[in-house]
This record gives sequence, structure tokens and C-alpha cells, in this order.
Amino acid sequence: MKHLFLGLALLTTVQATAQNVYTATYTAGDILSDMDFQTLPGTSICPASLTVPVPAGAFIDSARVTYSFFSSFAGFGSPTQQRSWIRCLTTGQDEAQMALVGAFVGTTANYSRPLNLANGVSTGPVEFQMHPGNTGLFGGNCSNYHYIVNNTWTITVFTSGSTDISAAPAADVKLWLDGADRLHAAGLSDAPATVRVLDALGRVLVERTIRPERGALDLSLPSGPAGVIVVLVDQEGSRLERRVARL
Repeated sequence: MKHLFLGLALLTTVQATAQNVYTATYTAGDILSDMDFQTLPGTSICPASLTVPVPAGAFIDSARVTYSFFSSFAGFGSPTQQRSWIRCLTTGQDEAQMALVGAFVGTTANYSRPLNLANGVSTGPVEFQMHPGNTGLFGGNCSNYHYIVNNTWTITVFTSGSTDISAAPAADVKLWLDGADRLHAAGLSDAPATVRVLDALGRVLVERTIRPERGALDLSLPSGPAGVIVVLVDQEGSRLERRVARL
């Protein structure tokens, strides 16, 4: 069986903390709609960007977006014709579907939904991009008849972990893959350890809490394609992080 050892130079220790919250609100003016942006794939020609000040090293658990979308001419350019879509420029991920309005009052609708576009270990501030559209008959490209109201687009990011990252001695802990679907560790303490394995997009492949035996543990991974995976081991207030190519 081929053994794939993870690069020791990439091992880090992160002091764990309670969950933190980071938020940002767009204040640069109303975000106008592109009347030609009605379906995916596609983008608005008048998007807006919003950066959430997440520190490097924090583990992003989830995020939530809220905003208010206004449309003039209720019944002709009503909120039911609104379209909006969010990308994460930092990770390159985007929403699989355009958001459509649910309940609304008059010409304004309020939106609130979770975002899973940046989950995983943060590399620093996270930049999101809003793309508003509309299927109504009134208004042109970047129409001020239909827009996301200034000071209402907010993104809140929830993280765990800390930004206090320091190098750990390479000989302390060894992590390696046995083939492509078996993770081994040696050199841990015998205290309970929580192991999370993520793919290159930050999606959690497996998460388990295990008590090592004489500092060693092994964990089965779900089958998956070749690519880079991230292994996080939380134990006794510290986090070990390692990246490896899954062949």
C-alpha cells in the first residue's frame, strides 16, 4: 500500500478560541440592477463588492447575508421580478442559484439566507460580490428603478479558531495518508482530538472526535477525486493544520 506523507513544513499550531463574528455593511450607495441579468450563467454589469475583515488563520464555519431590494412600479416592476446572486471573489465560489423574492410588502423585499462560499481556513479578509438583476419591463442596464438599498447589504461571518499561528516542531506530530482513504497520525497526546478533513473548496468531508491510543489514531475518509485536502486536528487547545495532495 502506498504511503503519502504530508509536507512537514506546512504544519502549524493554532490556539483555539470560542466562535467569533465578523461583519461588514455596504455603504457606498444603492446597488443598481442590470435588466439583462436574468439567468445563470451570467453576471451583472453593475456589481458591488463588500469585504469582511476576517483574520488569517480563523476557521470560517458559516456566513449569512441580508439586504433589502426595492423595485418601483409595483405590479409592473414588482419585487417578484427581482433577481440577485452572490460570488466570493476570495475563494472563487458562487451561489448555485439566483435568489428570488419570497414575501414582500409594497415595493420592497427583505432577503436573508446562509452563505457557504468561504467555509474553511481563512487566508485573510474575504471579498464578496453582489449581482442584482430584474426581469421587469421598465428600466435599463444599471437601472435606478430596481436596486438594493444602501446600508442594507450586510454579510456576517462566523469563525472558530484564532489568528495566533506559530510553527510547531516537525517531529512532534506525524500525519500521513495510507493510500487515498486512510488518515493516520502519531505523536499526539491521549486526550480527545477532533479531526476535520476538508476539500480544496473548504467543504467538510469528515469530522470526528477520537481519543488517540498511545498518541496514534487512524480515520477512514470518504472516497473522492484526486486533489488537495486540508487536515485539522484540534486537541487540548491547539490546532494542527496540514495540506496534502490526494492521489
